[in-house]
Amino acid sequence: MWEKFKTVFLCLLIASSLLLTYRLWYGSPDYEAMTPPQYERISFGEAPPLEEFLVPEKVVYLEPVLEEPELTEYSPQEEGEEGDLPEEETSREEASAEGEEDISPEEAPREEEVREEDISPGITGFDAHLLKPGNSFFNSLWEELSREIKEATLQTLRFRREDGEKLPDLQEVEEPSLVFYFNLPFSPQVFFPSQESMPSTPPFRKLYLFLQEEGPRGFVETPQGDFYRVEWDLNPNHFLALGEEIKSGKDPDGKFLEEIISRDPALEENFKGPNVFVPLESPGVPDLNCQQEEMDVDQLARAFFVDFSVVRQIKQRDEGVFYTDGRKGLRIDSQGSIEYSAPAGEQEGEAFTPGEAFRRGLEYVTVYGGWPQELDLRVAEFGKVNLEQEEFYRLDLSGYYRGIPLTREFMTLELIYDEQGLVSFHRHLCQLEPSGGEGEVIGIEKALQGMLEGFPELFTRESPRRVSDLYLAYNPGPENMEASLPVEPCWVVELDGRQQVYLNARTGEPQGEVILLD
Repeated sequence: MWEKFKTVFLCLLIASSLLLTYRLWYGSPDYEAMTPPQYERISFGEAPPLEEFLVPEKVVYLEPVLEEPELTEYSPQEEGEEGDLPEEETSREEASAEGEEDISPEEAPREEEVREEDISPGITGFDAHLLKPGNSFFNSLWEELSREIKEATLQTLRFRREDGEKLPDLQEVEEPSLVFYFNLPFSPQVFFPSQESMPSTPPFRKLYLFLQEEGPRGFVETPQGDFYRVEWDLNPNHFLALGEEIKSGKDPDGKFLEEIISRDPALEENFKGPNVFVPLESPGVPDLNCQQEEMDVDQLARAFFVDFSVVRQIKQRDEGVFYTDGRKGLRIDSQGSIEYSAPAGEQEGEAFTPGEAFRRGLEYVTVYGGWPQELDLRVAEFGKVNLEQEEFYRLDLSGYYRGIPLTREFMTLELIYDEQGLVSFHRHLCQLEPSGGEGEVIGIEKALQGMLEGFPELFTRESPRRVSDLYLAYNPGPENMEASLPVEPCWVVELDGRQQVYLNARTGEPQGEVILLD
């Protein structure tokens, strides 16, 4: 009996083994259908044209006004008093009486003749024209300059710095001149792909061209205040022709700051402003209402994470929201400030050229929040930065409202990234709208007087302080958003390129403390 049971059990095992082997070889199991994850491409609009970030902030065309030399005609036959002989004839008669040889007027020694071309006319003043983007003259000048830069080669464009190299005083230059002011430290390698093979040139914030007919002189000024002479095979004729068109088609609307300082003894004792241009009249500007930037938080979070199904959302006590997938983190606080961080990639990608890195940074702004409508964003800083012994690119943008900058203490848009992607992102912007009509602002003279009264500790030196820049701005703060207080314009004064103060542009009163610049 036991032997029969074992025989039957063994036969069942053999049969099941044959059946399973057959199904393994010839059967097809029913697999569960899997749906691949759908990755949503988030878009916050389109990026502005790249050319908008290349143009200068403004251009100043300076035309010296020369006085006409006056020549007094001299006649050797001019007579003295009535009835008297001319002095020359009297002297000749006396010489003859003494037995000396008579000398003819033609043979007598004469003083050196004064020719009109030997007299250097003096400068009686300057016609300054302030040109900004959108102006037809501005567009023509920038088009011509960019064309010259694009056509430059190693043989025609060189930067040279010598010890003690200084910029000529614009108030003593007798030829027309152009000054280009850039928001972003300008470097041909960044903006023009054809120039990326050139050796590194010093990034500069100002370009000076002195338009001499025999050949222009050029200087650039770096953000650190150093000057380089530009050796450039530049044809000045087109610039000179444009200058004539500007003179005939546009009234002067700028002047040197020195002209304002020289009118007040107290200002002249404490300030100097060489080569600083200011408008002839202070413009009328409105106050602004500042509100938190409106944005779809969930849509923004999906833009940062490829697979949102693995992302955890954590609500914090301060009403902020934190998103993380275990590696990357995104925090959006109650004030609309956005902070993102991610580990740097372990594998190195193909190295960026400066131009490619700049374009990639602008693409990141488009993807992660987009470009605000009423706020004009311009590049404030761009370059390489070292973090934890690794090299990244850093792009920093600042806001402008109708051409007037907003101070960056409260308005921030900063990106750090490399070839692998975004590493750090900080965005804190606000929506702006006018609060009422345009109001008057105090003049520059009154603003400097308010600075003397509000910051006396800055003027303890015996020598005057150099004003390196002076302009109108908006300075929003937390109270403007929390209490819905309007943002008033302010005058920003920079001293020696190292210190900065804010003065209320309506009253001249100080705003905050002295800020030390990097």
